[in-house]
Amino acid sequence: PRQKPQKSHELLFQPRLILALAYVQLRSWELAERHYTEAIGLSRAIKNSPVVDAGICSAYLGRAYSLLKAEDYLRSITDYNHVSRHFRDRLLTKKEGPQSFPFPWRQDLDWVMYQRGLVYLQLNKNQEAVDNFKEVCEMDPPSNLKLVALSHMGLAQSKMGDFEAAFNNIQAAIEIDDNDPQPYYFKAMVLMELESQDMASELIQQARELFAKLDGENAEIPTVFPANDE
Repeated sequence: PRQKPQKSHELLFQPRLILALAYVQLRSWELAERHYTEAIGLSRAIKNSPVVDAGICSAYLGRAYSLLKAEDYLRSITDYNHVSRHFRDRLLTKKEGPQSFPFPWRQDLDWVMYQRGLVYLQLNKNQEAVDNFKEVCEMDPPSNLKLVALSHMGLAQSKMGDFEAAFNNIQAAIEIDDNDPQPYYFKAMVLMELESQDMASELIQQARELFAKLDGENAEIPTVFPANDE
């Protein structure tokens, strides 16, 4: 007998997610986004499916991340907003990754808010970025996530001219782990906003030395920064 359309769509859903994930790992953002979009389209024709319920958050998060990496920030924000509503509608602050779907990044609400803050930074929507990073810090996130949220919040505040708050938050990030190079790098960026080039250069050198001490898989300077003002 012929399968019902819903069952057919359900069988196609998981392979689309797996293909999309493969393209993420290959950094083929356009192809990843295409397969995530196909999975999302299939999900709309499927009702009350545990398979889709487990995977749909992965699809939206994966597409949001792929769009972020492809610098399609406005569409990325839309998907992060969708995921944020998903968590809030279900009154969840923490969500384990779907057991049946491999997923390379966290699916906690604090992580979603952090990623959305990064996109707002890229769009130079600095107040929205600050609001997102502040909310992350209020969620009792893991220390490494709080560190980068505070650092990015400081950078966003400096873009708005609130340098005292910027330095306070970046200093709070340093106090979480003074061997982590990222806050020093962000502090240097704020100093460059103030045209304090010599002090900024010293901090960048300090950050580089700390990066050099890290293991290879961790020794990557953050790549998501707000676009430079023209």
